[in-house]
Amino acid sequence: AIAWATTAVVFAAAVRVAFGFEPRGPEWQFTERVDLLPSIGASYAVGVDGLGMLLILLTAFMTFIAVSASWGRDTTRLKAFYVAVLVLEAGMLGVYMALDLLLFGLCWALAATAMCLLIELTSGDVRPEPAGHGRRRTLIRLAGMAAAPALVILLGMVTLHLEGRALTGARTFDLRAFQQLSLPIPQQRWIFIVFFAGFGGTLFGVFRRWLTVAADGRAVAIPVLLAAVFLKMGTFGFLRLSLPLLPDAARAFAPALVALSAIGIVFGAVAAFAQASWTRVLAHASLSHLCLVMLGAFALTPDGLTGSTVHQINHGLAIATLFLIAGLVAGRVRGGALAEHEDADHVRRDDEAEHE
Repeated sequence: AIAWATTAVVFAAAVRVAFGFEPRGPEWQFTERVDLLPSIGASYAVGVDGLGMLLILLTAFMTFIAVSASWGRDTTRLKAFYVAVLVLEAGMLGVYMALDLLLFGLCWALAATAMCLLIELTSGDVRPEPAGHGRRRTLIRLAGMAAAPALVILLGMVTLHLEGRALTGARTFDLRAFQQLSLPIPQQRWIFIVFFAGFGGTLFGVFRRWLTVAADGRAVAIPVLLAAVFLKMGTFGFLRLSLPLLPDAARAFAPALVALSAIGIVFGAVAAFAQASWTRVLAHASLSHLCLVMLGAFALTPDGLTGSTVHQINHGLAIATLFLIAGLVAGRVRGGALAEHEDADHVRRDDEAEHE
């Protein structure tokens, strides 16, 4: 009840902020700043722009829906589950509001750790304990998947900070200050590669492992949050940092990323046909849509960027709805395999034939 009430209050607050947001007003609205470590330029700086506002609304709404959908479900370690969901929501909202790069990276690490914990909690509901150290190795691997991209992103933040300090002499992690800088092209390329390793690692590296494991869990909230909101942090990172702060590097790497996105679209669609359960079909189909978002972003045209932004919201709402329906159907027929659904359909038809 506490988790449900908390997510309801957060969603109501997000809606209130959205009504107060002025689309034709300043780029950054509802800004706040408190210096934390002036010696290195770190601060608590938050604000909202158009893209962030849309993703904040999506995150607050999807978390509320996910908690509501988990109500009354048989999930072990229930308190830990709901605490991890709330920490995940706080981390994701922090990413979408952060104007301080260090705060951005720390919120990313917080969200990634919470998602890793959620996967561990829910996968344990349906999987037997492996013999020996198998389960321990699995948890270590998942923890590595959560920590590695976050550490790489933090490395990119620190590198960008040092380059900005060398150019201006100012010690700051403020995103708005870096928007006014023009870094040398070689430095842009190295930082772009570091950011790509972090953001791309979330989108392409850990996607299949995380979403496949989460989709097998009993808690339908995990695939909803993972596909609808969490993975949006990767595409948001490209749109928030890589494109505006590193424009020359973005133009240089755009053809390769467009090609990679096109390959991902086809791969996700083909892989979806080979899956044996509804949730796995949706997981791989979701990969195609995320790659479509990347394709639009790195087309580097106004229409492409607009389409990329809109499709993130469309995909979040659509994939969450489909996962909720798949979870409902799987609960009714006591399984998620397509063959089980077909068997249930044959039984229903036989019963109808007998009654006739």
